[in-house]
Amino acid sequence: MHQCVDTAMLRLITIWDEIGIVGDSRVSRKGVVLLHLRDLLDEMADEEELLRLRLVGNVEKFTADLSQLCKELGIPLYKVIQPVLMIVPPAPMVM
Repeated sequence: MHQCVDTAMLRLITIWDEIGIVGDSRVSRKGVVLLHLRDLLDEMADEEELLRLRLVGNVEKFTADLSQLCKELGIPLYKVIQPVLMIVPPAPMVM
């Protein structure tokens, strides 16, 4: 990830050099870049947290539904012996 950010920053610095952005303007632009990155990462983390909450809620709801169905059918409730991952782990990210 650092390499990706470093490469993008080098591109920006090269562009700023070519168009004559120096000094305080460059510092200001770097601050804007960092602000955008932070906001993007915060937004992504918020979305992932919402996904986690939705998955946990679904598991709880479906567990309650299963319990009710088992009760109505007069069969024993299925018990999970070991914890199960909610979703398949993603493949490693390549950058």
